[in-house]
Amino acid sequence: MGATYPTKLVLAHRSGNHCAFPGCHRDLTVDSPSAGEPATTGEAAHIRGEKPGSARYDPTMTPEERDSFHNLVIESTPTGFKFDVEIERSGSTGIGNMKIFCYDLMLARLWSGRPSSPSFLIHDSTIFDGVDERQRAEALELAASESQAHGFQYICTLNSDYVPRNEFSSGFRIEDYIRLRLTDADVSGCLMGVRF
Repeated sequence: MGATYPTKLVLAHRSGNHCAFPGCHRDLTVDSPSAGEPATTGEAAHIRGEKPGSARYDPTMTPEERDSFHNLVIESTPTGFKFDVEIERSGSTGIGNMKIFCYDLMLARLWSGRPSSPSFLIHDSTIFDGVDERQRAEALELAASESQAHGFQYICTLNSDYVPRNEFSSGFRIEDYIRLRLTDADVSGCLMGVRF
């Protein structure tokens, strides 16, 4: 399937953890009987077929329309989700880290409405290794808006030279989100007053 990673994330968010197939009442995630870890039980599928000869294929659709959110559903299967994430230049450290960032943010958003949720997401600066300044700025803005909209806290530790101050959109003030500044100038500026 050629749907983009963000499209698949939106699809997962909007599924409400339920199979889209009419009459199917299966949850898309279940607790594993052996380890207690959650397991997925569904896969993304095209409403109008992806390839000629497939069910409900529409030759008038463009590839972009075919792989858009509006033409995709998640159906429950015994073998689980089958998301094949395809992102340009996949394999680079920066792209891999942004996949992790998006996945973590999706989980935080999904968990935010549950009473047993931790209600926070923490990233260390290494999440932005290999990521250019523009993408770092967009990711931090996205984390700020998602955490505000869904009631969870986003915490990210960054060295001051890693903050992309010139790349934020107008109106976004990173200073409004900084809660703690640490320095190695002397012990008083270190976390808990201790040099590690």
